[in-house]
Amino acid sequence: MNTLFRTITNSALPEDNAFASPSSSVVRKTSIIQINDLEIDMFIGVMDSEKEEKQRVIVNIDAEVDPNPQWQQDDINNVVSYVDIIERIQLIADSGHINLVETFAEKIIEACFSFAEIQSVTVSIQKPDIIGNVASVGTEIYAERS
Repeated sequence: MNTLFRTITNSALPEDNAFASPSSSVVRKTSIIQINDLEIDMFIGVMDSEKEEKQRVIVNIDAEVDPNPQWQQDDINNVVSYVDIIERIQLIADSGHINLVETFAEKIIEACFSFAEIQSVTVSIQKPDIIGNVASVGTEIYAERS
């Protein structure tokens, strides 16, 4: 049985040039920008205490972008940078008090769609410190271009 296994697996190994240019056989690519567990201190919430003191908010984003047809150039100018998205999220958080996590999520979605390459986005906002007996509360919103 070991001889048979070796014969089958050795004959199934790709040729040396099997990975040279797979692009022509790819039907559809999906590219996702992920931002995981971005912590922001901000004024958010409807309770008086939330209007007086910043609280920790956790942001997660999955943004589907058009695949980069010029990926071989390995150039940051050909992609949407997660740093640019994070900077925009921080600007929104710093712009003043927001009552609802849903409003914060919608503003982030608008900021993401300012990049033409982004086709859809899922934004999750969590407030981990507001209610003592739960890990966090929050919202998740998915949006796509029509």
